[in-house]
Amino acid sequence: MGTSKRKQPNKSENPANSTASPSAKNNSTASASVNNHLAPSEINTEQLDATQLSAVINALDDIIHVVDKKLHVVLYNNACQHWLEQYHGHAKFLHKPLQEVFPFLSHKITQEYQHVFSSQHSLDTEESTTVNEQKYITRTRKIFLPDKGHGPKVLTVIRDITQQRQAEQQLRDSEANYRMLVENQTELVVKTDLEGHYQFVSPSYCELFGKTEKQLLGQKYVPVIHQDDIVAAQKTAKRLLKPPYTCYVEERVETNLGWRWLAWADRAIRDNKGNITAILRVGRDVTERRNAEQARQQAEEVLARSEQQYRTIFESTTDGLVVLDIDAAVVVDANPAACTMYGYDREELVGKNPRELFHPDDVPYFDANIARVRNNETIVTVARDRRKDGTYFDIEVIGCRIDYHGQPHILTVVRDITERKQAEEEVRLLSAAIQQSLQGIAVCELDGTIIFVNEAFAEQHGYKATALIGQNIAACYSLENWPAAEAAQGQMLHHGEFSGELWHNRRDGAAFPCLVRLSLLRDSFGRAIAAVGAFQDISELRQAQDQANEHQAQLAHAARLSTMGEMASGLAHEINQPLCAISTYASSCLRLLAAKDVDLKDVRTATQEIVTQAERAANIIRRMRSFARKQPPSRSAVNVRNVINDALGLLEPEVKKSQVKIKIKAIPNLPPVWVDAIQIEQVLINLLRNAIEAMQPTAPEDRKLSITIEVVDEHFLEVSVSDTGNMQLPDDPKKVFEAFFTTKPEGLGMGLSISSSIIQQHGGTMTVQANRPNGATFVFTLPRIPNI
Repeated sequence: MGTSKRKQPNKSENPANSTASPSAKNNSTASASVNNHLAPSEINTEQLDATQLSAVINALDDIIHVVDKKLHVVLYNNACQHWLEQYHGHAKFLHKPLQEVFPFLSHKITQEYQHVFSSQHSLDTEESTTVNEQKYITRTRKIFLPDKGHGPKVLTVIRDITQQRQAEQQLRDSEANYRMLVENQTELVVKTDLEGHYQFVSPSYCELFGKTEKQLLGQKYVPVIHQDDIVAAQKTAKRLLKPPYTCYVEERVETNLGWRWLAWADRAIRDNKGNITAILRVGRDVTERRNAEQARQQAEEVLARSEQQYRTIFESTTDGLVVLDIDAAVVVDANPAACTMYGYDREELVGKNPRELFHPDDVPYFDANIARVRNNETIVTVARDRRKDGTYFDIEVIGCRIDYHGQPHILTVVRDITERKQAEEEVRLLSAAIQQSLQGIAVCELDGTIIFVNEAFAEQHGYKATALIGQNIAACYSLENWPAAEAAQGQMLHHGEFSGELWHNRRDGAAFPCLVRLSLLRDSFGRAIAAVGAFQDISELRQAQDQANEHQAQLAHAARLSTMGEMASGLAHEINQPLCAISTYASSCLRLLAAKDVDLKDVRTATQEIVTQAERAANIIRRMRSFARKQPPSRSAVNVRNVINDALGLLEPEVKKSQVKIKIKAIPNLPPVWVDAIQIEQVLINLLRNAIEAMQPTAPEDRKLSITIEVVDEHFLEVSVSDTGNMQLPDDPKKVFEAFFTTKPEGLGMGLSISSSIIQQHGGTMTVQANRPNGATFVFTLPRIPNI
């Protein structure tokens, strides 16, 4: 509330002052900032205004909507809109029945909502849904939101978990971008804990008192209140501690603009047990209004002598003015603004019992306040009034005792605050949605200091949410992954957003992979003021992918062994040739050495031939052992021309036997690729053997096989294998890469499927197209070494 003495903030009282900076000199410093300097301040999404919270909700992948007790949809986010458009097309769904908006959901959904409303407890379900022939598996959480003046509601958070149930598939890019825009807050908004430490301040508050957000958050700063207003302010503050846990006060405060009148609508924030945990103050500068009221009071003295002057002011004010008799039994007068506000003509209002204009539940408070006004008190309160058409609206009321035509009367000044109340309700709904989100959400200052996290983020990293506030986000990244994290933050600052995978650390030091979306928050002038991140733990998905890769490697090894078995007879014959040559030359050496006149030149020639043939046999065996050996995938810089030569070396017996003419076309000085050489050799052998078999029915002179190597761009090389065989491609050429698809009577249909998987694991693609007049061309790409 305030005091007459100004207290300077003490930096030592704020644990956030010891937080590591965003550009921590080393990773150990960033980590220590979490373990040794935990901020004690509580976290609450009410630190953010409605616009910020709405932007966060619309940035989430989760499908979010709110249903009232009539089962009408009253709020939904962008993800829900996009999801529903798959079924409805472009449409608006606000205030429509649930079954009309979600006709594809089962009828038991209505029973689930009725159960939540009756039990007032949340409900978690998992179900399968089909929209436009697309099957989704969703996890749904229905959260009961109690009545805060607009009726109870149910907040529904839906997450598509189809990918978690299909772990073998690649993680698809999230379709939602996480963006928020923060507009300047015109109202003064302040949130403090019970000790007076600031938890949230609006930019307008900082500007009014010449303080920065950093100077205030976590600190105690008590503006200087005018001496004449201190007692009233302290008395009003005590009303926060009992129902309805709200109070209103107007006080003069020293600001950068001098002494100003500030009007505060205060509300005590309570937890689910009813304990008060924080104080929220929403205020505005009412100096001009107070000056106007002072002027009106002065005018009333003049109006006692001049009814015309009184009527001029009464009729022209924009606030609703209603004059009641001293017993508040009837309306005596009303200005045009009041008539417009209530929807009556002046003649209809005059003579009406004012209690007919109130919500029935507020009539007792009205009577109590009227009694205070009769005792010459000026009251300021809020209420719900009723228009002529029966609709209710929220008002702020000032009541005081006046002389009207020489008789005591009551003047009420009425202001419509419906929009302000709706904004407060929206803040409550958005806050609940963020806290219940299954994705981790964090909001940071541009230097990396965390100012908000939801429970999901805290659970992902093994902390309590309050312990992370004031710490640097760098402490959540894996030390080994710190360069990648720095690069991601740099991309966000430069381009406004980042999307990708980073390794994070839990509190116990365990690292886990995380899908990350980072976005800059900007004010109404486009200036970056903070950053928001959405984080999803993908450990289970990565584990499933690793198991799939291991199974793929085992299958590839089995395929290589099968291929070696099929080529065994040809390779045995190929090895037998150098062995026979070695035997022949060795026999010649023995005969030459047995002669009386030994010609050492002939012996040397025969010996050199023995060495040459031995090396030839050794190379064949080396290629066979290397190709058949079981070993974990290992990538290195490889010249793809050498891999092609090794593959052709193993296939040399089949090539000779089939009388196939092979032509290789490649540019000189090919850049290296980053691959597993054995796996790529397996792909080439499979494609070359298929081509050789496909050309068997053709005449020997027409059996032509060409291999082309081209540079696609700075990222990929392209390898093409083209033949003149009789392979018949299906109408959809992609089917040749499906498991168990084959055009051979004795084939299993696994070779091309395994080959395609190997190329995809290397980050490349494989395609096929028919040649004219016959034959086929298989094309695959391989990744080049970066910066080469």
